[in-house]
Amino acid sequence: MNDFQFCAPTRIHFGRGEENRVGALLKESGATSVLVLHYGGQAFEAALMERVLASLEAAGLRFTCFGGIQANPSLALARAAAQAAADANADYILAIGGGSVIDTAKFASLQARYAGDLWEDCFLHKERAYTGAHIPLAVIQTLAGSGSEVSQSCLISEGSRKIGREDEAFRPAIAILNPELTLTQSAYQTGCGIADIFCHLHESYFSPTPGDVVNEGMMEGLMRAVIQCAGILRQEPLNYNARAQILWAAAWASSHAFWCGRTVDGAVHFAQGPISAVCGSAHGHGCAVLTIGWLRYVYPRDMDRFVRYFTRIWDIPADPSNPAQVIEAGIAAQKRFYEDVLGLPIGLAAIAVREEDIPLLSQQTEKTSAGRVGTLFALDEQDVQNIYRLSGQG
Repeated sequence: MNDFQFCAPTRIHFGRGEENRVGALLKESGATSVLVLHYGGQAFEAALMERVLASLEAAGLRFTCFGGIQANPSLALARAAAQAAADANADYILAIGGGSVIDTAKFASLQARYAGDLWEDCFLHKERAYTGAHIPLAVIQTLAGSGSEVSQSCLISEGSRKIGREDEAFRPAIAILNPELTLTQSAYQTGCGIADIFCHLHESYFSPTPGDVVNEGMMEGLMRAVIQCAGILRQEPLNYNARAQILWAAAWASSHAFWCGRTVDGAVHFAQGPISAVCGSAHGHGCAVLTIGWLRYVYPRDMDRFVRYFTRIWDIPADPSNPAQVIEAGIAAQKRFYEDVLGLPIGLAAIAVREEDIPLLSQQTEKTSAGRVGTLFALDEQDVQNIYRLSGQG
C-alpha cells in the first residue's frame, strides 16, 4: 500500500426535500451573494428552481442565475460563468444539475478569483500547483453518475480536447443529494449514470498496486450492489430506495477514497474524453462501450487478475483449466448488463464514432508525460486505436 493523504471536506445533506434548506445552509456558511449555475430549459428544472430560489430569498441572500450549460462543458462557457461570478461579486456558487453543471461551476469558482488564465496555466500544465483563492461551491445533484459533488476532479472541453484536472480546491463545500431529484432521469440517462459509476469503480479496482485487500474488498461489494440496484431500477424505475443506493454509490465511487494508497488506471476515461468532445455522445455510454473494448484487449496480459474479477463480481464459475473461457464468459455477462439492464448498445456506432474518427480520437486521448494511457498497462496510441476497434465489434 502506498503512502497517501486524504481529505474529504464536503458536507453532504442526503434525503428527501434537502434542497429546500439550501438558503439556510449557504447563509450558515457565510454566503451573501450567490451565483446559481444550471442547465436552463430542462423540463424538470422549473419546479426545482422555484423551490431553490425561494429558499435563497427566504435566507436573505442575493443571487444571480447563469443558465444554458450543456453536456460536455465547454471552456468558453466556463470562462463566461467565471466572469458572471466576478461581475456579481459572488461569494458562493451554487450548481444545480449533473456533472457538466458542476464541472463548469468548479472551473468558475477558481477562475473568478485567479489573476491568470486557469486553463492555460493549470489544465494545460498539470505539473503546476494551484495556489490561488477560490469561491466556495455548493451543489444540488440531479443526476446519479459522475459523483462530481464530492470529487476533486474537473473536466472541461475545448475543441477536440477534453482535459481533466485534480485539485482539492475543486471539492464542493456542500453537496445536497435528494434521490427524488433523480426520478426525472430518463431510462437512458439512468443507464449512462450507472455505467459511469461502474467505470469509476472499475478504474480504481484495476490498479497496479499489489496487496490492497481493504480497498479492493470494498469496491467488490459496491460493484455488486450497483449491479443489484440497476436490476431493480430496470423493473421499477421509480423505486426510491434503489435510486438512493445508486446516488450514494456514485458519491463513494468518485470521492477518491478508493484512490488512497493505490495507483488507479483511468485508461477508459482518458480514451472516452475526446469522444465526448468530438462526437458529442453521452459520457457514460462511451465508458460502457470502451470498457468492453478495454477488457477484450488487455485481459491476456494478466489472466489471473481478470479471472478473479469475473468470478467475484459477475459470478462466473471458475475453471482453472481454461481461464480464457472464464474471462470471455465474464465479458459477455458485463456486455449483457450494459445492453439489457442499462439499455446501452455496445458498439462505436452507438456513440457516434466512425472508423475515420479513430486516429484523431487516439491522438487527442489524454496521456502521461511518457506518452502513455493508463497505469495498469501502459498503453500507447496504437493500443488505444486497437481498443476503439475492439469496442466497435459490439
